[in-house]
Amino acid sequence: MGIFVFSNSCTAQYRRSLFWLKKSAVPIFGVLSLLGSVDGIADGPAAATIQQQRSIPLEPKSEVIDRATVAICETLKTIRPRSHQSTKVIHGIDKPYILYGDLFHNGGIYALVTMDVLFDNGRHIGIGFAQWTAHGWEARGFWDIQPEWVPRGAAPDPDVRYPITPAEKPFWVMDFNGKGDLGLVMAGQVWRYWQEHFLFRFDSEKNLLVPLEQAMRRPRLIHGWLRLYYNSGHRSIYEEWHFARWNGRRFTQKISWHSESPYNNVDPPFTEVVLTDRDGGEIEYRIVEGEMGSDRQLVYEITRDGEAFARLSFEWPKPIGVVDGTAEIYMFKKLTHLPSSMFPDTQPFPRKPLTHFQTVRVTGSGEAVKMLSP
Repeated sequence: MGIFVFSNSCTAQYRRSLFWLKKSAVPIFGVLSLLGSVDGIADGPAAATIQQQRSIPLEPKSEVIDRATVAICETLKTIRPRSHQSTKVIHGIDKPYILYGDLFHNGGIYALVTMDVLFDNGRHIGIGFAQWTAHGWEARGFWDIQPEWVPRGAAPDPDVRYPITPAEKPFWVMDFNGKGDLGLVMAGQVWRYWQEHFLFRFDSEKNLLVPLEQAMRRPRLIHGWLRLYYNSGHRSIYEEWHFARWNGRRFTQKISWHSESPYNNVDPPFTEVVLTDRDGGEIEYRIVEGEMGSDRQLVYEITRDGEAFARLSFEWPKPIGVVDGTAEIYMFKKLTHLPSSMFPDTQPFPRKPLTHFQTVRVTGSGEAVKMLSP
C-alpha cells in the first residue's frame, strides 16, 4: 500500500457515497487495505516500510474511497475554523481526538483525527488527515495506525494495564530542528517493551503527509539532533539509539549507538557505534569489556571496522561497586562527538562528573590516543 493524493471535497464525496451506503453494508476498511500503491513518495527504508504497511491509498477513486472520506468528514463536520486558526485540541471520553489549526505555520488549516472504523476482522482505530478549503474539509490521508494514549493526569483504567507508560497524545506537532521546521508524530500500539511512533513531514505542494521514520519510543530533539529509540522486541536483548539531523526533506548524518547483552551468556556484552557521513559512508566501532585488573578498574577493547583500534582503562581510587555508566558516557562523547547530555539516559541514578573520581588511560594508535584521551 502507499500514500495517496486526491482533492475532491467531502461534500461531493458524501453525495456520491449515499448511493453506495444504501446499496451495500460491506465493511470498507478491510477492502481499503488491499488496494494498490503509489510509488515515489517515501524516502528511505523506514519511510518505505511505513508507506507500504500503514498508508492506505485513496486512488483510484471508488465507492470504498467515498465511504472512507465520509467517515473522516463526519468527524470534522461541526468544526468551522477561522483563517490562521491557532492550533487547538478537542477530545473527550469516547470521542475522537482532534488536533486542528495552522499546524505547520504556513497559513493553511489542517486537522488530524482519530477515527473508529470497521475492518472485516473487527474494530480498528485509524488516523485521518484533512485540509480546510473554500469548499469545506477535504480528506488528505488515512493510516492503518491504532493509537493508544493516556492523557496526563487521567485516572487509570482498571480494565487496561499497559506494560509501559503509553503516549499522552495520539499525535502531535514536532519541531524537527529547533528552528521551526514542523512535522508530525503519530503514536501507535503499545507492545511489551515499546510503543509504535511514526514521523511524517508535510508536503506543501501536494498537501499530504510523507512518512519519514519510525521508532519505539517518543522521539526527542536534543541540541538540534533527533534521537530515536529501538529495541529487539518482545524478548529484549539490545537497545539502540539513532541520532540524525534534519536537512529540510529527511533526516541525514546519522549516528547509532547499539548496546547488546547476548542470551547465550557466552559471548560478552558489546556496544556498536556506527557513524554515517553525508555521502552514506560508514565507520563502525565495536566496544567489548576486557579483563579487569582489579576491583577499581574497568577495561574496554575497541575495534574500528573490524581492526584493533584502542584499549581504554578506567581507574577509580576506591572499589567500583555499582557501575553507573560513566565509562560508557565518556566513550559515547569521544566516539560520536556528541554532547554527553545526549547519551541515552537509562541509569536510575544521577551522573557524577567524570574527572572527580576516575583516571582514563588510552593505548593504541596515535590517532586513537588523540581521539580518546581526556
